[in-house]
Amino acid sequence: MSQLSKTGEEIIFFDDFKSKIKEYGDANEFLVEYKVIKEYGAPHDKTFIMGIMVDGKEIGKGTGKSKKEAEQIAAQKAIEKLEI
Repeated sequence: MSQLSKTGEEIIFFDDFKSKIKEYGDANEFLVEYKVIKEYGAPHDKTFIMGIMVDGKEIGKGTGKSKKEAEQIAAQKAIEKLEI
């Protein structure tokens, strides 16, 4: 998500979905974990599919060019599913 400032520069906003769901899990005594479901591609150009587990149940998946990116997407999907 981004917008332009008064000077015309792009301002990028970033939500840290992993932190959000971890805080929610801590407050509600849920265990939040991530697991690699699949990784593929050349060593210098991998793609990762990560799953987010809440109390042992997979509730979201994310795909990205890094594990962190895929985890953020998985966490965002979990937040939407849990309506946090």
